[in-house]
Amino acid sequence: MVRPIVLAVEGPSGVGKSTVVARLAAAGDWVPLAEAFDRIDPPVDLRFGSATELATLERRLLDEEARRFQAARSWVARGRSVVADTGFLGPLTYTRGLVDLGRAPPGVVRALVARARALAARGSWGLPDRVVYLTISERTRRSRVLRDARRHPADLDSRHAAVAGAERTFYLEEWSDVRPGRVRATSGAGAPASVADRVARLARSPVPPPPGRRETERLLERFGGSATVKNTTGRPLDPRR
Repeated sequence: MVRPIVLAVEGPSGVGKSTVVARLAAAGDWVPLAEAFDRIDPPVDLRFGSATELATLERRLLDEEARRFQAARSWVARGRSVVADTGFLGPLTYTRGLVDLGRAPPGVVRALVARARALAARGSWGLPDRVVYLTISERTRRSRVLRDARRHPADLDSRHAAVAGAERTFYLEEWSDVRPGRVRATSGAGAPASVADRVARLARSPVPPPPGRRETERLLERFGGSATVKNTTGRPLDPRR
């Protein structure tokens, strides 16, 4: 690579993101960056029973994404490339998926967008240089999830799987509309070493210039514009639906 970059490995829960990150880091060319959930101590509970609880949870995760972003840019400033287990948009993409499915009120994602804008204005949060999105069949994904129940609790998997469709559309269609070439896709199926090799090759392909304010704002506008569900009652939510 001509310049050090921040690479984000994205894809549905169970696709093998953490495995790819670990293999790239073991090769010595990349500094690994764990996902926000794994960095918070004490761990957060991803279950929620109301819009207020969801808003609190995602706000905490977004603030951790800001700390991850700053850590990544610090490594890049020192000449090292970073591979992140998910990028810095997770709370936004996930919450928007819940809103689009009617499982959360739109005000939750609007509040997250406002918080992201404030962080971005201070330079405390932003986007990765390159995203590689891993695709996989639902049968294979489900098989992997069942083999790793600790990281993929069964009672949360149906929710994760439902949201995954909206997240895939965002990365592979919407972001490509905003900035062609930022996101590349490859299969997550096969031996972990082979998947990691494919990701590494895509990471080394020509990378667009670092994301600027315009790209960041245009993506945030996508989140604000998608919150169209009319559920604003604040009634308890069923996160398992």
